[in-house]
Amino acid sequence: MKRVLGLIFSLFCSPLFSQTGVNTFEYCGHDSLVVEAKRNDPVAYEQWEEEYKKMALKARVQRRGFVSDTTFTLRVVFHVLYSSNIENLSDALIRSQLKVLNEAFGHYHEDTADLRAIFKDRAGDVGIRFELATVDPNGNTTNGINRRATSVTSFGRNRSDVKFTADGGVDAWDPTRYFNIWVCDLSSGGFDNLLGFATPPSTHPFWSATGSGAYPLSEQGAVLHYKVVGVNNPLANQVGSRPLKGRVAVHEVGHYLGLRHIWGDGTNATGCSVDDFIKDTPNQRRSSNFVCQKTNNTCFTANDEPDLVENYMDYSGDECMVMFTTQQKSIMREAITKYRPNVVAKTDVINQYIRDDFTALFKVYYNPNGGLRIDVNDDKRSSYSFILYNMAGQKISDSTPLTQTRQDVNFGNHADGLYIIQIINNSTDELMLTQKVQHFN
Repeated sequence: MKRVLGLIFSLFCSPLFSQTGVNTFEYCGHDSLVVEAKRNDPVAYEQWEEEYKKMALKARVQRRGFVSDTTFTLRVVFHVLYSSNIENLSDALIRSQLKVLNEAFGHYHEDTADLRAIFKDRAGDVGIRFELATVDPNGNTTNGINRRATSVTSFGRNRSDVKFTADGGVDAWDPTRYFNIWVCDLSSGGFDNLLGFATPPSTHPFWSATGSGAYPLSEQGAVLHYKVVGVNNPLANQVGSRPLKGRVAVHEVGHYLGLRHIWGDGTNATGCSVDDFIKDTPNQRRSSNFVCQKTNNTCFTANDEPDLVENYMDYSGDECMVMFTTQQKSIMREAITKYRPNVVAKTDVINQYIRDDFTALFKVYYNPNGGLRIDVNDDKRSSYSFILYNMAGQKISDSTPLTQTRQDVNFGNHADGLYIIQIINNSTDELMLTQKVQHFN
């Protein structure tokens, strides 16, 4: 029994071949989805496009005076589907993939130094991290790796089947609380054509739930070909001649959090008139087609920049991709807070209050025991207090002095849930910080 719209079936295309008969890669299934969305409902597609433009425009707004940077950690489960032992990837390989995601979204892997100087000022920590789930939907302890043997030798043609137990795959863990990543054989006709695909949020403005391009909640997540998962995957050399560093997953997570391809999914003929609507990614005619050519400039306009082949949302290959831009960061973070808030396992908050005469740094985060902690660094050594409120705006604690540069927050017997913390300067009564936080007993 199939559960998806006709559009989604058409996404599950057969292997692609060039005119020379040589098998070529469909790096991710996003391209097919865009093409079908335009064809099936051009009016709805234009509406999505306008909404996405608004979202991208919002990402350009620069904050002044007070800077708040929250690190979101997403709760992840890997579903490993295997019909042979070689597809049953080791825990170590899965964990190495998680490490790659954290390095990429934290922008601290070694080859960030390879980024050209012209783009360095728009690259940095995205403020998103990933951790394996520790509790499954039934409340049982888990290592976040869910293994299942299957009689299906390949999910390359009927790709949605991997997401349903009845079709030989495995049902998603509650997609509102877990980032589901399925690992399986995505080959088709004996070729490793498709390396991965991901679903943008079903209620994202670009992928309106009322349109033909929406994925149902049960399919939310990412799917990876088992040969491209992790670092030093022993099967990676079978997928073309390019080195693979686990960055296919980084690209797919970008889609899961609402990003489009950097060239806007235009064709070679129309590419320079089609954009991803993100101002700090230069206009680009087409994908880089797995070539890390840093001299490329496929769209010539006034004050133009070269193609940003180092961006994770291009097809330049793992050896080349090293960064997201500032505005891509904004869009992904908004996708989390608006469309995937409960997938967040925890938040760490760093806040700076900047004024001409002093700078105060406030970091609100979780200590090793899971409790909330505040660090204060103030070059004037001012005196501060904090107050806790529930989401109805009712005060649940009196003003509590921050007597140390590092102090834990006591929620008493209050229930799990969202709360608001405010930090006040005791000398001036100035409100320094208002921040939403998650409390866990």
